Amino acid sequence: MSRPGRKRRGIFRGKFLKRRGENFKSAWGKNADQRARDDTSSASQTKPDQTALEAIVKLAVESWRFIRVFEHTVSGLDAREASRCRGSADAFRKKIEEVLAAMDLRMVSIEGTAFDPGIAATPLNIEDFGPGEELEVDTMVEPIIMNCGGLVRMGSVTLRKMRK
Repeated sequence: MSRPGRKRRGIFRGKFLKRRGENFKSAWGKNADQRARDDTSSASQTKPDQTALEAIVKLAVESWRFIRVFEHTVSGLDAREASRCRGSADAFRKKIEEVLAAMDLRMVSIEGTAFDPGIAATPLNIEDFGPGEELEVDTMVEPIIMNCGGLVRMGSVTLRKMRK
């Protein structure tokens, strides 16, 4: 109980403990000096560690695959149902892209572009074509994952002869 006219002091304000010469600790067991040191070293902790990044990239690739299969399945439905399901798939794709963007990542699809041996994707059926043929990317089996610094994960593609 507090007396009228006096403010109650919480135990974590530190005035009572500091007056007695004790080192005030917060509810987490760290004093102000320790928290200040931790705040300066937390800049390295703001970047996700490598395993978390790999897990998110794997989840994004599998989500991308699932959306592709889902869209293929939806193509067999009537127009009204297909429209509703495509909307759900688009919302899911957008959510995945938002999560990747928050981590400075993006998925890249190169379907329909001319094939160049230097692209960041592994061609799965390159042995089906001769050395002088003009090729283009037919389908993306896995998307390319990039960040602002460059390539994070190579994609996989199938190729076809260039359409004229």
